[in-house]
Amino acid sequence: MGLRFMKFVCLFLGGVIGYAIAGMLNLTGQNYGAATQLIPDKPGIVIVFALLGFMFATVAYRSLLKFNEWFLKLILQSNGPRLVNGIFGGGLGFVAALLINTYFIDALFWGQQEYFGLKILAFVGVIIILVYLGAFFMASVKIGLGGEDGGGVGSASPKVLDTNIIIDGRISDIIRSNFLEGLIIVPQSVLKELQKLADSTDTLKRNRGRLGLEHLNKIQEDPEISIEIYDDFSEPDEDTLEVDSHLVSIAKKIGGKIVTNDYNLNKVSVLQGVEVLNINELANALKPVFLPGEQLRVQIIKHGKESGQGVAYLDDGTMIVVEGGDGYIGNEIPVAVTSILQTVAGRLIFAKPL
Repeated sequence: MGLRFMKFVCLFLGGVIGYAIAGMLNLTGQNYGAATQLIPDKPGIVIVFALLGFMFATVAYRSLLKFNEWFLKLILQSNGPRLVNGIFGGGLGFVAALLINTYFIDALFWGQQEYFGLKILAFVGVIIILVYLGAFFMASVKIGLGGEDGGGVGSASPKVLDTNIIIDGRISDIIRSNFLEGLIIVPQSVLKELQKLADSTDTLKRNRGRLGLEHLNKIQEDPEISIEIYDDFSEPDEDTLEVDSHLVSIAKKIGGKIVTNDYNLNKVSVLQGVEVLNINELANALKPVFLPGEQLRVQIIKHGKESGQGVAYLDDGTMIVVEGGDGYIGNEIPVAVTSILQTVAGRLIFAKPL
């Protein structure tokens, strides 16, 4: 739809430019008498320039998409200072364009009514070029408050959330604790996936989807959290790998980091050079550290895999295997840590009754 509209715009603009040029050529031909016969008919010129505009539409559309990606990335990464600089630079460029048009271009075409169309094109072209250059130059100036871009809020990269992390729910508490800075990005594809889960006929999927939407609403309602729904104008396939690649592509475009608890998405992101913040790794890092010989009280709740073992859990979910603890099931007893085993699933503590 976007390309079709661009083709229509370029076709129209090409026709307008052709009409202006045809008018100038005809006026020039009238001034030179016999040379008029060498000038093409006005309708022919209009049609030629309209067709040229139509052919240029695809290139213009791709260039506009790249500009939009750059501008969006600028806004998302700036979170304020760079955006203000860009607007200020664009304003300076506009003022400079007006001065150039007034004191140079207007003087160049003074009294030459036959070149009125070309004069308008020059006016508009100078304004567009100088506003763009001014905005681009000023937005590229580093803020200089410490670090690469100042180390403040403006330098924090956007954080892209996946579906699992929203359903998990812990992300809202992490954001509120100020351990996660920058603009929070929720891709439109993730929002649609949550809505699809919430409308599913499967009870488990429906509950997960509704829970995710509730968590997302809580984040959006918090006035201290900067969150934005990002529409990438493209839909990923239903395949999980395609959805993961889609999130990675968005993170690359806006220069952001992916926040997830999904192992596969973590691997895909790392392979493609996108930084990942995995809250499972954060949770494991925050679990209390116990040394052999340290004492604590636990409640034995079930039998272990091996004979004579009892199993207990800490408040953070860490499993404690108590040798000889099967006789204390249902009771809270003091134990001493004997060893600690770090596994892929987390930390496993072995202990014995005191």
